[in-house]
Order: sequence, then structure tokens, then C-alpha cells
Amino acid sequence: MFCLRIGLIDIPSVPFVQPKYFERLNRLKCELEDVWAETKGASVINYTKKTFSIGLLTLSTYLKTNIKGIKIDYCNYLDLNKINSNIKKYDYIGITAKSPFLSIVLNIAKNIKKSNPNIKVVIGGSGPTNDPKTYLKSKFVDFVVLEEGEISFLKLLTSKPLSKINGIGYKQKDRIVINKSITYLGNERIPTSDYSLFDDDLNNYNINITYMRGCLYNCAFCAKFQGPIRFRKTTDIIAELKFLNKHLLPNTPIHFSDNIICIDVNRFVKLMNAIIKSNLNNLYFVCDLRANHTTPEIVRKLDEANFKLINLGVEDCNDSVLHKNNKQLSYSQMKEAMQIIRDNSNALIGVYWMIALPGTTNKTINQNLNEIKRLILTKQVDFILPSLFKPYPGSAISNNPKKYGIKMVNSWDEWLLNYYLPLWTSNQFNVTDLSNLNKKYLKVIIDTYKERCTKKYVKDVSFKNTIGL
Repeated sequence: MFCLRIGLIDIPSVPFVQPKYFERLNRLKCELEDVWAETKGASVINYTKKTFSIGLLTLSTYLKTNIKGIKIDYCNYLDLNKINSNIKKYDYIGITAKSPFLSIVLNIAKNIKKSNPNIKVVIGGSGPTNDPKTYLKSKFVDFVVLEEGEISFLKLLTSKPLSKINGIGYKQKDRIVINKSITYLGNERIPTSDYSLFDDDLNNYNINITYMRGCLYNCAFCAKFQGPIRFRKTTDIIAELKFLNKHLLPNTPIHFSDNIICIDVNRFVKLMNAIIKSNLNNLYFVCDLRANHTTPEIVRKLDEANFKLINLGVEDCNDSVLHKNNKQLSYSQMKEAMQIIRDNSNALIGVYWMIALPGTTNKTINQNLNEIKRLILTKQVDFILPSLFKPYPGSAISNNPKKYGIKMVNSWDEWLLNYYLPLWTSNQFNVTDLSNLNKKYLKVIIDTYKERCTKKYVKDVSFKNTIGL
């Protein structure tokens, strides 16, 4: 009896070169943050742990549910021996691909094809979703999958006519064909991650789970899949959390990596109540909120369900910059949300801050740095989570850089060799300006943390430099 065998290669992060100056700043920043987090029984230092792509794990569950007897192996990009040692046995190899990792993905595909020319290589993820033809131009890639992979990949495996499969790309003689229409999983049909794929201890991983798919918003700097809002079954999430609670050490954080966990308030309350009743004693939780969906009732439910860290996407404190980047929020709404969290929860508050978004000027930089200092010293927030703006492929800014006043000057391949290499310039900033600005933000945050922090920070943080997007 024929048994279909699939190999899945996960590339959630890759090693990168972090200049010593930035490594020193980030080490100190993390030390100070962890000292502060300990006051709430939490930890923010997880750099030595592995990461994984939820999409590959849900794909495995979906295929096992729909194809009797299918065999699926999984490996992280850094441990390809598991796949390579069995390469002759596989019918298909599926690889996750983010646009900055293009060269790595194509090199893996090349080596796979050299070892087994008959194998079919399928690339999925944000990379081929945003630029399918670049991947299909490689003679080592047979198919790409756009956006969600479960339905499209299943149909590839079950020999449906290629022209009838939505959301894939393939080659037809000398022509590249892209079937752009996507078939999305229905509401409450999103699978649970298949943790049986891991050979090692779950405690070696940073654990992220999802409650929903889709987003209502279109921030110009964000490269997201375009699917409608859909939710997982509450019973499935609770079953997953009970499994994790059984296998993870006490005080393990679980990050709900959803865009807006409370976008459907009734479903959200039902989920929180189920978590509260489940006595998940080994776990605490982390989530992201959006200011216009942050209410006292929602925050009190998060607090009751043991959410110890709540992050807000602020990005910038200047309303003109927020407007230019289609954030669809004002900074006054952000401050109101911070106060709601502080007044109704014991959780730590982190805020994402993006450095040098389009529209940034020297005046707005000073405005932002002063506001960051104020937020930390008044303890309105606990952590500032800064990142230099990067025009990810698929974002509105990347698709139309001229409109946003930027010019791409470095390639993603070069960026992989230096995580802090600015990829763009503008009339306002050159590459050196942007690099110095990145340093300045980090230094201001660290100095302000020191001013706030009264306990001596003596931790020895072990960094594993990886890029996860």
C-alpha cells in the first residue's frame, strides 16, 4: 500500500551578525527589563530558546486529518540532517519562506533536488505570497502556496488538476502560472498545532498559539495575509493549553500571537472564562492589544485569566506620522489604552515603537524620545520595544516606496549579514543617520530604565542571535 511521505522544513529564524555595540546595548536592555519583569513573576529573556512557525504545525494537523496514513517529518532549518538523511523517501518537501530568507530557501531547495531530483519542492509563507514568480523562476522549486497553506497543499497532494487549485503557483512548460484566488478555511476550522512533530522537549521552545486569523486593519508598514477574520474553536484552544500545561515547566509564558485577541468580545469572554476554569497552573499568558479595542472589561478579563504581559502597538507618538502610515489611531487613544490597562490589571505593559517611519523628522524624533522617557519614568508602561522601520515585502510602503518618500538601497541578502543594516534612505535620513538613530533610541531607553530601576542588575544573558520576523 502506497504511503505518502512529506518533509517539512521550518525557517522561523536564521542566525545573524549583530554588531558588538548593538549586542552590548541589547544585552543591558534585556537585563534591566528582566529585573523589572520579576516584580510580576514574569521573565522576558528567552533568547536561547527555539522558535517555530505555527503555519507548518497546523498544516501537519490538517493533512493528517484528511489523508489516511500520511507520514510527516519536521525539522528546523538549523537541523537539516533529519530531513537530509531520509531525502530519498520523501514525495514532497514543504518549506516556509519569508522574503528576507529567499537565498537560504532557494539554496535548501537546490540541495534537496540534487539529492532527489524526483522530489516535489513546495514553498509557502509570506515570501511566495508577496513575490511568487521570484521563487518559481528557480528550477529547484516546483510549486508555491499563497497565504494559507492547508487547503491548497492538500489538493496538491491529492492530485487535483493544477488549474483547479486556488492559491498556488506552478510552471506550465515555459510559463509561470499563478492561481491568485484563495480558498480560506472556514470559521472554527483552523487546526491545532501538531506538537508531535518535535523530537525534543517542548520546554526548549518559545510557545506561540493563535486564536484567530485575519485582520481588519491596513497599517502601511505591515505585510500581512489578507484573509477574513476567523476563529478557532474555544474547545480546541483549551485542549491545546491543557496539553501545554501538562508538558511545560511552571511559570512558562504562552504568547497569543493574534492581531487583536478581543476583536469579537463575546468569543473573547467565552475563551477567558474557559481559561480561568481550566486551572492552567504552569502557564501564564502574553497578548497584543490595539488601543481602540482596549476597554476596562476586556483588560479585567485578561487579568483574571493570568495575562502577565500586555503589549500595545504604539509605533509613534506623533499623529501626523501615525496618519501617514495608516495606523487609524491617534496617540491620545494609545495613552488612554495604556491607562486602562494600568488601572484594571496587574500586567506588565509593553509598547511597540517603530523608529523612523515615513513622515519622521528631527522634530518628531525628539518628541518621541521625550515621550518614551516620560512613559518609563512615570511607570505608565514597563517596556519600550523599539525596532528600526523595515519595508517588508508585501507592505504598502514596500509596494510604493516613492509615495512614502523612501528609496531602497540595500538588499535583504545584505541585511541577513547585518541585522542592523538600514535597507532604505530618504531625503531626511541616510544609512548612517538611521543606524545612529537606532543606537540613540536604545541608549535613551536603557538610560531611562536605569533611572527607574533600583535593583542591581547582575544577570548574565545568553544571546542566540537569530532573526525572527
